[in-house]
Amino acid sequence: MKTGIFGGSFDPVHEGHIRLALSAAKEQKLDRLIILPTGIPPHKAALSAAKEHRLKLLEFAVERMRKDLDIPVMIDDRELKSNVINYTYVTLEGFHRDYPDDEFYFIMGGDSIEYFKTWVKPEVIATRAVLLAGRRKDVDESRIEQLIDEYADIYHADVRLVGSPEIDISSSKLREILKDLPYGKYKTVDELKRDLSDGILFYLQYLSDEALNYIFENRVYSE
Repeated sequence: MKTGIFGGSFDPVHEGHIRLALSAAKEQKLDRLIILPTGIPPHKAALSAAKEHRLKLLEFAVERMRKDLDIPVMIDDRELKSNVINYTYVTLEGFHRDYPDDEFYFIMGGDSIEYFKTWVKPEVIATRAVLLAGRRKDVDESRIEQLIDEYADIYHADVRLVGSPEIDISSSKLREILKDLPYGKYKTVDELKRDLSDGILFYLQYLSDEALNYIFENRVYSE
């Protein structure tokens, strides 16, 4: 079975994540897709949203993915349950123990491929999964192809680019916007959106209605 694993902080999950996961699953003809929210990430500062909020927002995203795919899509919360820093090579070894007959495809954002050599034990990761990196519109693809060749030589890694260039959105930009929304002035998201600028609404379009309502009602990113 060809199993895709899409790991990330998903803080918050947005349309860019969903499109990447769908592209990877379709292009590589995966048999199953596992979404893996990070617990304690090794390369980032503390996450903004609580684990239960990130998990709930992922559930909305997974429902969307299931409508577009004819394969099982599920969330694996093993890293959320962990109280230690989550290293990808350790997590992948766990998946191999749990599903010894599967062939794994690890999906990651296009920027991750540039920093792959800084990950802990990239040589082990390369033996545990095919690496699927999203295309980026702000990067010279020839430079990425050079890195792919380099990783093949050094780590014997199988790295493949998937999807169309990623949309111009990031979780950090969304957090910045969500943190500054005037939550207390409005009873509903619809009321709030009527007072927002076109610039802010442009970014919020990358969150589903269910996600934005949940964030609003639970003040997930408000200070």
